[in-house]
Amino acid sequence: MNHLKLLPCLFLCATLTACQKPDLGPQVELNEKEFTDFSLDAKTIEFKSKYEGITTNVYINQLMHATETWARTHFKTTSSQGHALVEFDEIIGQDLPFEKKPGKLFTTEQSGKLEGAIALKISIQNDRGFRNKYLEVRTDRSHTYPENATLLEKEKIWRSVINSILNALNSKLKEAMGE
Repeated sequence: MNHLKLLPCLFLCATLTACQKPDLGPQVELNEKEFTDFSLDAKTIEFKSKYEGITTNVYINQLMHATETWARTHFKTTSSQGHALVEFDEIIGQDLPFEKKPGKLFTTEQSGKLEGAIALKISIQNDRGFRNKYLEVRTDRSHTYPENATLLEKEKIWRSVINSILNALNSKLKEAMGE
């Protein structure tokens, strides 16, 4: 009989647990004030991507748009000759669901991971076609999301992953270019 008195309490707890706002974890913002304009010893800059146009993968599309916008804003020419080629060589954007584990009633488990990566190659050639400078930078980031995350909350997590990639790309390029 005492067990029947607990039934409404258990139902109420289960309902409240299901309505809890998910913990999205730390969200990364852009460090735009720390972003550097990178000087390329060339007259012209060409941006080339592994993917031409829009793909069927929304994560790749958003990562490419953010990275290309960042690159076009922060790469500057400083010479009256030569050509710089900035290639987005590796672009990864994906949602990787985790295998579901049965039996977890009152806990919220992580149900997947949003993962992104980009590799950037910069090649500078003089007017005669000889390469003066070449460097490669690669960065990747990921973030898990809870099983009760809404689409809007997953979008916030993905934006955080993109921001983290751009911050890391900026830092790695500063180091690689000696700025």
